[in-house]
Amino acid sequence: MLKMLKKLFKRNLINNDKGSALSVAFIVITVLTFSLTTVTSMNVNLAGATTLKIEQVTDDSLVKALIRQAIGEFEDYIEATDSYEDFNNVEIPRILTDYGVVVSDVTGTGDFVDYAGTDSYVYKFAITMDDGDVLYKYVFSSIYGSSVETFDVFDYSLGTNGKLILNSGLYDEVYLYGEEVKLASTAPYVVNGSTTQAETPNSSATYPTLTTSGPSTIFSEVSYDYCISSCFTLNGYPNPFVINESNYVPVVGSDLPDQGTVSTMIINDFFGNFDYDEFFIDYLKTKAPKEDETITEPGMTMANAKATILSYADDLTWTTKNNGTFKKWVYPSTPFVNITTGYNTHPSEFDFTGEFSSQGNQYSLVYDGDLVITSGVSMDKTPTIVDSLIIFGDLTLDGGDIQGAIVVFGDLYITGDTQDYAGTLFILGQTFINKDLNAGITTNGNDYGFTIIAKDNVIIEEIYENHVSSALATQFSAFIYTEESIYIDAVNSRLNIEGALFARGLGVSGNQIFMDDESISPINGIIINSYRGYINNSGVAVPSTSNTANGFIIEKISSGNYQDRFYNIPVFESLVQIPGLYTFETSEWLLE
Repeated sequence: MLKMLKKLFKRNLINNDKGSALSVAFIVITVLTFSLTTVTSMNVNLAGATTLKIEQVTDDSLVKALIRQAIGEFEDYIEATDSYEDFNNVEIPRILTDYGVVVSDVTGTGDFVDYAGTDSYVYKFAITMDDGDVLYKYVFSSIYGSSVETFDVFDYSLGTNGKLILNSGLYDEVYLYGEEVKLASTAPYVVNGSTTQAETPNSSATYPTLTTSGPSTIFSEVSYDYCISSCFTLNGYPNPFVINESNYVPVVGSDLPDQGTVSTMIINDFFGNFDYDEFFIDYLKTKAPKEDETITEPGMTMANAKATILSYADDLTWTTKNNGTFKKWVYPSTPFVNITTGYNTHPSEFDFTGEFSSQGNQYSLVYDGDLVITSGVSMDKTPTIVDSLIIFGDLTLDGGDIQGAIVVFGDLYITGDTQDYAGTLFILGQTFINKDLNAGITTNGNDYGFTIIAKDNVIIEEIYENHVSSALATQFSAFIYTEESIYIDAVNSRLNIEGALFARGLGVSGNQIFMDDESISPINGIIINSYRGYINNSGVAVPSTSNTANGFIIEKISSGNYQDRFYNIPVFESLVQIPGLYTFETSEWLLE
């Protein structure tokens, strides 16, 4: 029996240095290394004719010594050069010539599975003896630790598999991840009320504030860079800004005063195998129907979701008075209620703050078409949201507080005066937040916070827009996830949130956010344009020296019991590597 290989590395937990860990929804950070399961399950058959007898092995001690010598030189070479490829090309032929040891890289073959580019390998060192038997050892080599740790979803406040572009702003002791992280002290923006592009002045430029009472931690897979000058190229409408990445240089080793803490952990894929379509369809089937009902459609897909939902939604009807005028609504018993005809016929009689319940029953509503809601939305909580509103078209929320779960198959527009949010917005199209002057979003209800689970870009252009003051904006709790990108204009606006912004950055929707790279290809990821101060109504920058004057401020949710704070949060299993010292493990002697 092959001796079980010992556990290679200690478990390394990233501590929650600021605030208590939340318990509602987790990102499971899976630190990948080579699977030892198959190695430890291998057996040597010592029964009968194949029983290994040392006396039958010619020069057994010499053979073992040669293999040990080859293994020792393998370990020394890898530690010195960090190159398995060179070992394969140069050292394997030399070892065969010098010692007669046949070395084979068996990584990714047979029972040995190679994981996602992590530097973990298995080699076989063998010699054929005089009697034709082959004596050999396996050697496992890795430079990465292995552990499985459970993290709260808000341990990271910004995360993207694309580019994380931070143009000023305040990041209050948070974890930040981007495949590439790029910092600048100025930010491009569109002058209020025009299509003219401008850039915040160099005279009042401020790099992102990454250290307050403690440092933020930066995680990047490819690069962590910053720009000193000529960071952006401005264009005429409708062409987007261009980021001049050739003018960015590495942060590490530079004299940039505030670099935060740079983590050595490498995140290969922040979102792991999370499947948005599967998550969305599961919600439609198990949580969107009224009360505790579900729909059983094993063949339900994104392509047929609308037709499936409508097949479970009978029409809302109504009765009339003797004079023929509207009297009351009559609800069907189906899992969903199709309000399209009823609402279009009697819009003034329909109240989105009261029509989700009738005579003690709860209802989930669907509407086929574009819809504008100005009165707000209110669903019952007992204690969780048991209803939903599904819009097969674009939805504009232009006033009134929003409480509940809303699904939008088109684009979402959040406009108008300040609204209080408590619930989840699922959006398959793009999301645009353009609030009135000085208006924004609150989460004062302290129920479920402001949650967006989007398939396409999330663009925040106008929120707490202010051109006369750099006063701290009202803070609200937010969780935003999108399969695509997030763009925030916090030069004209002011955004002060506790929570998390996640963008997968797939770049497959056909829509782009307002920035290109130097090859005029769209940027995918998260872009935050911010200014410490404000731009007045004449377009003149008015700087400030106060950290609270930053247009963009984000901090980790750090207090209270938030077990029920956010609703319908995804779970991500991230693929992570933690560099360390090379570790080598060998099997027992094997014979074939």
